[in-house]
Amino acid sequence: MFTIETLAVVAALAEPSRETKIKGCLIEYIQRDSGSWITESLTELDALLGEGEVPHNFRPTGHSYFNARKKLIETSALLSRKPELVLDGEGGIDIEWENDGRSLLYACRGNPDQQDYIYFQSDREYGGNDYTPIYSTDRLNWLLKE
Repeated sequence: MFTIETLAVVAALAEPSRETKIKGCLIEYIQRDSGSWITESLTELDALLGEGEVPHNFRPTGHSYFNARKKLIETSALLSRKPELVLDGEGGIDIEWENDGRSLLYACRGNPDQQDYIYFQSDREYGGNDYTPIYSTDRLNWLLKE
């Protein structure tokens, strides 16, 4: 799964048309300048593990930390807005973006036995599904549509 997602992002960023094909499906990526939000978000993520910042029983697990870090880095080339990082109270980390009345949330679960999840919501629609690279791409494009 990691290889497919990474290769999809690398291929999409290398395409001058900002489009790539994965398994015969055309996937459009929108590359934007991430500015400094990725550095700020990674610093904020690291602080969630620090002593004194967060009570021990609310700290994220290593599993959720590394999944959140990976997702932040992979989306940094595609999104121009800094997400909000929220602890879910069960060792997990939620990554939330807002754009033009649309919300997108990546739930990085605290337990390796649980599947990471993507939830989306707008005035007219809402839903979610387990995290997959293809579903992630679909939801990122939905968040960025104008």
